[in-house]
Amino acid sequence: MGTWCRTSTTGDIKYVTRRVEGEGLSFLTITLPAFALDLEKGLDEMQVGPDAFLGFKRKGGLPLFLGGFLDLVFDRGTGLLLDDPSTDAIFAIRQTCRMFQKVSLECSDTRKRNAVVGYLKSEKRVRRTDAFE
Repeated sequence: MGTWCRTSTTGDIKYVTRRVEGEGLSFLTITLPAFALDLEKGLDEMQVGPDAFLGFKRKGGLPLFLGGFLDLVFDRGTGLLLDDPSTDAIFAIRQTCRMFQKVSLECSDTRKRNAVVGYLKSEKRVRRTDAFE
């Protein structure tokens, strides 16, 4: 896809390798699909906000990861959607980030525990809100 969009992917491949070695397959199955969601939100809002792409180093308003593709979609300085964004680059980012999304793997005990704690906190907030209605 890098050749297709005329951008280098050498750094991206090394980055994915390092993150998978450090975090495991959850980088592919959880983190990258979240990256795709942030891309899609940016497309909907016509800009990348400061809360997008958390956990990824930035240069300007965009992450360095998949930066060659992102530069074909958004302005790096402002984060605004380009007047003529590359649909090929958007396709490449989405395909890359969603490739492992539906792979069903067992999560670590820590991730499971954090999910339960997050759910319980959310449930408490909902109950407090419901009590005031």
